[in-house]
Amino acid sequence: VFELNFMQNLEVARLCVAEHKWLFQYSSAEVYGKANGGNAYSEDSSDAVFGPVHKQRWIYAIGKQLLERVLYAHGDAGELRYTIVRPFNFLGSRIDYLVPSGATGGPRVFPHFMSALLTGGPMRLVGGGRSRRAFLHIDDGTAAFRALLAQPERARNQIFNVGNPANELTMIELANLMKELFEELTGKRPCSSTEEMSGEQFYGVGYEDGDREPPDVSKMRSLGWAPRHDLRTTVRDAMIYYLGERVRTP
Repeated sequence: VFELNFMQNLEVARLCVAEHKWLFQYSSAEVYGKANGGNAYSEDSSDAVFGPVHKQRWIYAIGKQLLERVLYAHGDAGELRYTIVRPFNFLGSRIDYLVPSGATGGPRVFPHFMSALLTGGPMRLVGGGRSRRAFLHIDDGTAAFRALLAQPERARNQIFNVGNPANELTMIELANLMKELFEELTGKRPCSSTEEMSGEQFYGVGYEDGDREPPDVSKMRSLGWAPRHDLRTTVRDAMIYYLGERVRTP
């Protein structure tokens, strides 16, 4: 995880320094760490709190943040023009691979739930499904990218949250929404049941999670961008891609 998310990306950053290229770095909402006391995460003022070293889950977040700090240092020294994007759970067609039914591990909840609905397998709720996430339609994500490209001076050496605060829900609410949409789209009741499982059972020793608060997207809004897709549309559009011919004709 560290090799890919820090070491390999560091080489790209060094090439951008050497060749005087504008670097767009897609970081992660994970860099904020644990919960923020009920406040939305702000790019330039929120603190980051992570678990102890033996909770290895945080190496991804720390690797991403360490790269951000390296980019900032190069920018502060006048050696690099960069823009850092912190995505908050982009969702859309071709999001990722679907996992085998009933599998454990893996970084994304949507492929697990989608696979369960397609095969009738269990929808595993880590920690009871109480953690929260805010999902952004991929079309809104690409619109944000275009907005940043169109305003290079305002995007220069800045960090931007890209997400939809209005689309926040718990993972058990996501499971229920996806089951409801499955029936709506296919005309068939889903066979998948929800099962609670601890983080260590699902991910292994060293797992720890934080309740993700919604992003503050004021900086992106100042560029004229705003998310346009509500939660139901966001999840529905992603599901249609994977359901394929199962989607009933109106």
